[in-house]
Amino acid sequence: MTETQDWLFRAASGETLEMSVAFARGVDVRRNPAIRSFISATNPATYLISKEERVMQIVRNATTNPPDRVKQFRFKGSGGSLREAVRRHERVVSWDNNIWMLARSRHP
Repeated sequence: MTETQDWLFRAASGETLEMSVAFARGVDVRRNPAIRSFISATNPATYLISKEERVMQIVRNATTNPPDRVKQFRFKGSGGSLREAVRRHERVVSWDNNIWMLARSRHP
C-alpha cells in the first residue's frame, strides 16, 4: 500500500516550505513504553506520571540502511531566510512515519 503526505507551512513574513512524499507502507516498529515523571516547579511534592507508547515505520534511513520505501519526494522552500537554505541542496537522511502515539498521564 502506498501512502502520500503533503505538507505546507507558511509564515506571516513570507517564508514558505512545501513538501510532498509518497512511500510504501512497511513493517510496524513498536517502541517500549516510556515512563516519565514531571515534578512541579512551584510545589515539588506534586508530580505527574506520563506513559507514552508509539508505533512507527522506518521509511528511509541512511544510517541504519533499511529498505528505501520512498517512491516520490518533492521539497520546495522560498522567501526570506529560506532562499539560501534551499539553494544548498540538503538531502533527507531519515523518514519515520509515526502511525500513532498514545500518552496517558496521572497524578499519584
